[in-house]
Amino acid sequence: MKILDTNAVNHILKNSVTLSDDYFFTDDIQEETEIAEAVIGRRLSSKVTSVSESPFFDRALYLAHYKNMLNKHGGRSFYRMSGFGDISILALLKTVEDVVKEQAKSRLFSTEEELEVFTEDQPLIKKIKKESTKVKILKNTDV
Repeated sequence: MKILDTNAVNHILKNSVTLSDDYFFTDDIQEETEIAEAVIGRRLSSKVTSVSESPFFDRALYLAHYKNMLNKHGGRSFYRMSGFGDISILALLKTVEDVVKEQAKSRLFSTEEELEVFTEDQPLIKKIKKESTKVKILKNTDV
């Protein structure tokens, strides 16, 4: 699963990047994307969709992880409504890891979902590394 943060979305829009793979973003990032599309004057490719459309998404589990990440990590502001994209990415990573682990119990052969996050946000990268060793972090230019 290829996950975009806000900076990666902005990179795609500003540089008119043509996407060949499928990418996902969280609902928090989707809201920021709609604003970026209006400001930049370009639409994001249909290759980027909301993660809630993925078979690895479990909304109840996601909300539980979201609550935990809100309490565990700082760097957000309710006053400016900022930092929630990072929290949503962290919650999504935990959700996908849990769903894949649960699905593996009923399968004969293990299928590991590769998680890739496209970001250059250093505080987010630190939080991801703290939360998971299974996530591959790539730069915006790797999209």
